[in-house]
Amino acid sequence: VPSPINGYSSSRLAVSAAAPNDLFIALGVYSPKASSDTSGTVFYAKGTNNPGNNSVVWNFSKKVSACTRLCYRSGGGRIYGDIYASQTNSAFVMIGGVDNFTTYDAGNNWVLKSKDCINNLSRNIHDDVGKIRVAFGKFFVATDGGLHSQVENYINSSAPWNNLSAGMEITQLYTHDATAQDPERYMYANQDNSCQVRTSGFDYHEFLGGDGTACKISTFNKDLYYGCIQKGEYLTRHNINGTTVDITPNLLNVLN
Repeated sequence: VPSPINGYSSSRLAVSAAAPNDLFIALGVYSPKASSDTSGTVFYAKGTNNPGNNSVVWNFSKKVSACTRLCYRSGGGRIYGDIYASQTNSAFVMIGGVDNFTTYDAGNNWVLKSKDCINNLSRNIHDDVGKIRVAFGKFFVATDGGLHSQVENYINSSAPWNNLSAGMEITQLYTHDATAQDPERYMYANQDNSCQVRTSGFDYHEFLGGDGTACKISTFNKDLYYGCIQKGEYLTRHNINGTTVDITPNLLNVLN
């Protein structure tokens, strides 16, 4: 697949009944050697299958961007995102990463769907797209903050979204921990809902904001516990004196 840099952290594929020999791909980049304006971005490429020699000829590869926003791969250490190609017109494609974009002319121009270009980029739907599906003439977009739908349209940036999960109490838990030292001491790490700690009864507090992905209570001291977001991009510790200490900020950059 053509690209200006090496090192992909993820890829998603789509096909269209309108162009059965074409292949559409979204490439999420992570490379510590890439320039700052390339690392983390999503590239779109379109290829055409040659049935005669069982190969794919790639037409181009370019960054996905609109309204001063680049499309970034979603999820930090948990790579995810999606791509969908219209089944009736192969020039129409939707790509989801941190934000959500559509193209109406085969990737030459993009429309920002998930934020309002006019009103200070306010959210239309939640960040971090995990899945895109189309049914009954509508987009269904699942993010780490809910499920939204919109009438299938690749041109209109201001088409309204319907929040299908409004009012639902949703938590996606990655990991949790407890300790034999104190049956009341408990903590859990949640996607988009931070690392939470219980000290007694229903007394919970947020220990570390963002996407909580891991947590641990010391087996020797219940007041010494750890949490991290994005699988190590930010790791902190709470010590016995009630203070929070950053152990290894930007851990992934250090390791690379």
